[in-house]
Amino acid sequence: MSSILIVTDAWHPQINGVVRSLERTAEELEAIGVRVEVLSPQAFLTLPCPTYPEIRLSLAHRGMVRRKIEEYNCEHLHIATEGPLGVLAASVAKKTVNPSRRATTHGFRNMSPLVCPFR
Repeated sequence: MSSILIVTDAWHPQINGVVRSLERTAEELEAIGVRVEVLSPQAFLTLPCPTYPEIRLSLAHRGMVRRKIEEYNCEHLHIATEGPLGVLAASVAKKTVNPSRRATTHGFRNMSPLVCPFR
C-alpha cells in the first residue's frame, strides 16, 4: 500500500477516541512509508450537531466529496465514520472505487439517539 485517504467526520479540534485512534493509525502508516491523507470537516463549511455541538457536521454534497477524493488520488479509501462525510464518501466509492480498496468502520447508528437523533 502506498497511499490511503481516511474519510472521517471526527477530527480536530475534537479530542476523543476516534480522533486519537485515527491519528495513531496515520502515524504508524506514515512510519512504514504510506502516504496518509485525511478528508475531514475542516475541508468544508460546517455547523454544530444540535445535541452535541463539539461535533461539526459538514455542509457538503456528493460532487464536492468526489472531487476531494479525486484530488487526493490515493490508492486506498478508508471511511472511518458514517456521518455526512462518511455517507457521501461511501456513495462516491460505490461507483468509483474498487471494493478491494475501500473499508469502513465506526457507525453513528450505534450511538445513543440523545447524541445523534437523526440516525
